[in-house]
Amino acid sequence: MDAAREVAVDSGLVALTLKSVGAQADVASSLVAHYFPTMNDLVIETFKSLVEEELSTLQQLQSNEQSELERMKTLVGWLLGDARIEVTAVWLDALILGRRNNDLAAEVRSQLDNWQMAVSGSIRRGIESGEFECKNPDVVAAHILCLIDGLNAHSLVEYEDSPGLGNFLRQLVEIELLLPTGSLSTT
Repeated sequence: MDAAREVAVDSGLVALTLKSVGAQADVASSLVAHYFPTMNDLVIETFKSLVEEELSTLQQLQSNEQSELERMKTLVGWLLGDARIEVTAVWLDALILGRRNNDLAAEVRSQLDNWQMAVSGSIRRGIESGEFECKNPDVVAAHILCLIDGLNAHSLVEYEDSPGLGNFLRQLVEIELLLPTGSLSTT
């Protein structure tokens, strides 16, 4: 799995083959086939592993914060950071491949649900603590995630300037949660 993850991050999900994973792991491709008789299973498991780790890492970072506002600030800053550009590319690969691969599409939807629950849960906790105002946390979470997806896709082709694009996300979240302008600024 480590070798498959490395291939996916370096070259994309489309580069996952018995040969490429075997070469990365320095084993015969037949050994890879022994554990993953179909490449589809390996692609799905690799995607799942990478994106579950991504969400877990974010939640770990957020657990150090004392308020939902600080956790939201961490979410906004981290999701647009350069540290996760490789996983962003894997997400986009999975979305594109999932168009014609029902099993991968089901896993993508499951992972999107996990993100939706995490972000809407944070918004709900912020409403309960009085930090946020919002009538529909699920819709706002969907807006946030859709904008992140679009901005991340733009960053992969270096469209405009990434820090400037991050300001769009900060502004959207501040408006949607009725926060004062600049509340989510990291400076």
